[in-house]
Amino acid sequence: SVVVAQAPAPPSPQVLAEQAALRQVCGVCHDTALVAGPLRAPEVWEEVIQAMVAMGATGSDRQLRLVASSLLRQYGRVNVNTGEAWQIAAALDIEAPLAEAVVRWRTERGAFASPDDLAAVPGLEAQTVNDRRERLEF
Repeated sequence: SVVVAQAPAPPSPQVLAEQAALRQVCGVCHDTALVAGPLRAPEVWEEVIQAMVAMGATGSDRQLRLVASSLLRQYGRVNVNTGEAWQIAAALDIEAPLAEAVVRWRTERGAFASPDDLAAVPGLEAQTVNDRRERLEF
């Protein structure tokens, strides 16, 4: 039998906007490939962004939010019981409406105790949660 490799899905408009903002804001001073390291919480990435702004990085509020989202998507860790929808969307690499459903679910039903609890949110696949498990705190 012949196995046909599927081409990866093209990046979403959100991811493309994040990548553009990262290049526009951060790429002016350094190669964006320099951004790496351990998984960090949203507040830690916010401190990094503010330090870069203090050293001269410039960008609109929207661009800085897109940079934060990009950093969370690539190198972020989020508490699903306290994180904002945009942070959860980035850390889980899911669309905003699904992340908003996660926030509604926890508001209506209480805190998530485990990845299995999180995977119970309608529309959120267990495989997605499992694939990004190291990025989640409960």
